[in-house]
Amino acid sequence: MNKNNNRNCPLTYEMLQKEDECPECNAKMEVPKLNKIQDVKCQVCGLSGEIEI
Repeated sequence: MNKNNNRNCPLTYEMLQKEDECPECNAKMEVPKLNKIQDVKCQVCGLSGEIEI
């Protein structure tokens, strides 16, 4: 059995994360791309809500 740990993976950090802005204070927010609705909270102003990414 060949165990090759150096496989070329097309996924990058940028593909797994989405940068968005808080609608209240415009602070940058990084949200993981999970392809489902997620609860998010701004670390700057505390605004929270749901986002689908």
